[in-house]
Amino acid sequence: MINNKNYRHMKKMLFAAVIVAVAGMQSALAQEMDESKMQEMMTKFITAQTEEIARRLQLTDEQTTDFKTLYTEYKTKEMALMKPGNGAKAGKKARGERPKMTDARADSLMKASIEKEESRLSLKKEYYSKLKDKIGAAKAYQALNYRPRMNRQGNNNFGGRGGNGGRGFGGGQRGGSFGGPGNMGGGDF
Repeated sequence: MINNKNYRHMKKMLFAAVIVAVAGMQSALAQEMDESKMQEMMTKFITAQTEEIARRLQLTDEQTTDFKTLYTEYKTKEMALMKPGNGAKAGKKARGERPKMTDARADSLMKASIEKEESRLSLKKEYYSKLKDKIGAAKAYQALNYRPRMNRQGNNNFGGRGGNGGRGFGGGQRGGSFGGPGNMGGGDF
């Protein structure tokens, strides 16, 4: 029988090892990919997501053309805003250690994070207005709050129905998703 204290310690160590391994793989992958390859992958991702959303929204041909143009612009600008800057890594020592977190550094990082989020929200507001004029408020809302559907059959990789009856993360009548205010239903279509 496993000692409960040792078991918890073992779980913590295993979790830490997984985090270190993932971080190492992510760093190696980032070094291998050049900027043009990353841009190509992002373009493919944005195109596929735009196609999927347009299909789910059941737009007219004219609406589809307008939507694809605007949504692709929006996602491209959003991705550029979210692209990590070099500031976070510039202060690292040669050994790969993080610099000590001081109040001044924490304040600077927090202000930069808030500015980035404000820029993202401003962009979302701008494109909501543009999309609303072309496809209507409800569909613009759904497009800008889109979340890919989770496996709603309960046939996930964790076996069985999961902890909430196999209804996605939200667990509501239709499976729900995080996001929507009030009874708007989040990003569900």
